[in-house]
Amino acid sequence: MAKQTNNDNFQSNPFSQDYTKFFRDFKVPHYDMESVMTTYRKNLDILNSTQQVIADATRNLVQIQTQYMKQLFEDLSQQTKENLTSSQSMEDKTASHTRSVKDTIDHAISHTKEVNHLLTQTNTKVMDTVQKCLKESVDECANIVTKVQQTGTK
Repeated sequence: MAKQTNNDNFQSNPFSQDYTKFFRDFKVPHYDMESVMTTYRKNLDILNSTQQVIADATRNLVQIQTQYMKQLFEDLSQQTKENLTSSQSMEDKTASHTRSVKDTIDHAISHTKEVNHLLTQTNTKVMDTVQKCLKESVDECANIVTKVQQTGTK
């Protein structure tokens, strides 16, 4: 039995064919590099603007959260002091504590709505920017295809 060499394996492999002949005659349509770079710059500008919107929203969210937590701890501290130093009856302390819990829950719900509103606004701004960019890009692509077709028919 004859020993098979690497060269024999290479020649019998259908994926080892010389594709340079195929690609030698392959023609790529002409494209305007300036248009490509302009589109690239626009995309970078849009990316920067959306990142700025997100950064501003994050900054606002951190500020809102900080204010909320500060107020929450101040209220908790005040309520604890009142309960520890008060000479009220247990029933009065319980009623006061119940009102405090209710106020805290109301404040938490209000805070959640405020955060949700901020996030919704940010999402809307980012999506509007991206949609506008996509529409412009599709229009530019259609214009480029039309130009290529017109130059091809001449």
